[in-house]
Amino acid sequence: MGPGLLHWMALCLLGTGHGDAKVIQNPRYQVTQFEKPVTLGCSQNLNHNVMYWYQQKSSQAPKLLFHYYDKDFNNEADTPDNFQSRRPNTSFCFLDIRSPGLGDAAMYLCATSR
Repeated sequence: MGPGLLHWMALCLLGTGHGDAKVIQNPRYQVTQFEKPVTLGCSQNLNHNVMYWYQQKSSQAPKLLFHYYDKDFNNEADTPDNFQSRRPNTSFCFLDIRSPGLGDAAMYLCATSR
């Protein structure tokens, strides 16, 4: 398979260092075929109201894609149309990448705050 057929979408497992308090991304990493939809999940047990999704491309700073305050959804103006997010409750949120292209190869990070 050539490099155009596979995308490396790495995910970090983010821990808080406070016992069992944590933010977990699932799956931890994802390799997918060109244009095959991808769903990344994020869960937290910190009772934080705010959840974020970031995209970090090679040698670049993380870029905010989406954030939620409780159930209020906000996306950044330059977030690509093939990226969507949903938060069914305050403990979980998802990042959906429909039809990923070569420009979407990146590390995707979930974070939370109060």
